[in-house]
Amino acid sequence: MVPVPDDALSAVETFNAAVNSHDPAAVAAAMTEDCVFESTQPPDGDRHEGRAAVEAFFRKLFESASERSFDTEEMFAAGDRVVVR
Repeated sequence: MVPVPDDALSAVETFNAAVNSHDPAAVAAAMTEDCVFESTQPPDGDRHEGRAAVEAFFRKLFESASERSFDTEEMFAAGDRVVVR
């Protein structure tokens, strides 16, 4: 398991790197067991609770669109909050 970084910015950078490597296990490892991930899939998005549910979501996503990537335009932290554009 990949250790989750102590600071919020590093945690989000680890998550983004896992997403861009198309590795659902690494995405899940970058999150805590009690994580909640909300996607923006139309029409209203989806809510995935727990590491196993998040891994399953990303596994399906990567299988359906292997060319997807997440490009960060700007990212900054304010305490335990991170804003990514």
